[in-house]
Amino acid sequence: MFSPVAVVIFLTFVLELVLLTQVASLIGALATALVVVALTILGFFLLRSSGAGLLRSALDQASSGLVFGEPDDAAKRGGVNRDGLADRSLVVLGSLLLAVPGFATAFLGALLFVPPIRAGVRPLVVARFPRIVGFEHFVPRNSRGGDVIDVDTVGSADPPNDHPCPEPPTSARPELS
Repeated sequence: MFSPVAVVIFLTFVLELVLLTQVASLIGALATALVVVALTILGFFLLRSSGAGLLRSALDQASSGLVFGEPDDAAKRGGVNRDGLADRSLVVLGSLLLAVPGFATAFLGALLFVPPIRAGVRPLVVARFPRIVGFEHFVPRNSRGGDVIDVDTVGSADPPNDHPCPEPPTSARPELS
């Protein structure tokens, strides 16, 4: 009936409301609001810096044609292995969770900044990432061997114009007076 994602989002919302009311009863509504706003601003700041770093490294890999394969294989070719990409992705996820207003998401986001916890979560990301993205292996360009076919066009790239469209007749236009 309900998708698992919708159920998780709803339960997270309920948990956040319960935590916010509990914290507000302890330290006051204004202090709670200030803490939540500060955590959200921190999350956006970290998301901006960590997201930009992840995007920059992904663009560098794409421009060089080197993306992750097996950890040793990628390191030999100068690429980034899956563990490094998974770590950076988890830091971006942690920043995103910090940016979501609430205490439970901020706590989970902060946990992803702790290296031993990230190392424990990393195998799950590495195992699922190829299926999420839609392909099983990232490999350097043209590493599968085989022949490369280089195609050059000869002549004009425009299609032949054997049957040009006739110009519309000028006498068919009504005269405006």
